[in-house]
Amino acid sequence: MNSSSTEISLWMLDSSTFINGCIIGQLPLFVLIRSPIYFSEYVFRVELGINAREKTRRQASMCVERSKIGIRQLSLTDLDRINELGAPRRIGLGEITSAIIAQREAGGVLCDDWRGRSWLERRVPVTRWESVEDLLLHAAHLNHISEFDLEQFQEALESERYKCRYNLRLEHLRRLANR
Repeated sequence: MNSSSTEISLWMLDSSTFINGCIIGQLPLFVLIRSPIYFSEYVFRVELGINAREKTRRQASMCVERSKIGIRQLSLTDLDRINELGAPRRIGLGEITSAIIAQREAGGVLCDDWRGRSWLERRVPVTRWESVEDLLLHAAHLNHISEFDLEQFQEALESERYKCRYNLRLEHLRRLANR
């Protein structure tokens, strides 16, 4: 399911990863290394729209208006699939809609909601799941950012209560050493 050699037709961007990308100011980088990238219409209109802070709403709208991030809609079949899942309330509709569209389109999901992701991984097979940490480590691997940038980004994320699974700078250096 997480094979890096599998072709990804599109990436669905959940609100959590979008917000984390905004926190560290790296949305353009995310779009560069994970393209084409889309919001589900639900994520864009609800989670990054009516339920979001004004600043977040403006940033999301600007990305869509400038065609950096597209919008994908759910089909009637997708809605039936969501209903069949019977997801508990703690699993957000943003993660569910992103996963359903990614499954339909043979795509990946960029999601930082670990609880939602864990529940969905067993029920909605998608090509690949990635977090903000995965995106940053891949960007460092491609030399778009440095090990010191990783350190700064981790500090910024953690100051906003995001808990990284490991020290990004050390993980990057470990991966470099194992190439």
